[in-house]
Amino acid sequence: MAVTCTNNSIVAFNTEVVIADDAATADAANLAEVFTITPTRPGNKMYIDIAELTGGGAVAFSVAAGVGHFGIGAAYTGSVATSTREGFMLNTANFLSAAGTILLTLTPASGLKLLTNHGAAVTVIEFPF
Repeated sequence: MAVTCTNNSIVAFNTEVVIADDAATADAANLAEVFTITPTRPGNKMYIDIAELTGGGAVAFSVAAGVGHFGIGAAYTGSVATSTREGFMLNTANFLSAAGTILLTLTPASGLKLLTNHGAAVTVIEFPF
């Protein structure tokens, strides 16, 4: 399963924008899902928010290691606690694939489903500065 993420861009200070989430679609037990993020802003700064909305348990995440001159050579991993939203700032240059995308994988808790048991969702916000 795969989800193409919506890029929410903040283009100026003191300007409000509508923010869209991208929900997980994987609805089989133990099935991980890849969220593909395509940076479009030149600032190399991105905020990624991951939500576990239904109280099913912690959701593990992994941002694939980047390639090329700025690639850091190691994945960034962590987990999102039950019934929370957690986020992190990313330097996009460190995690770009050869195709120019960032691959974020969500993995459900053992025996559970990302869609049904976790209500997992990802929000991507790009900053131009």
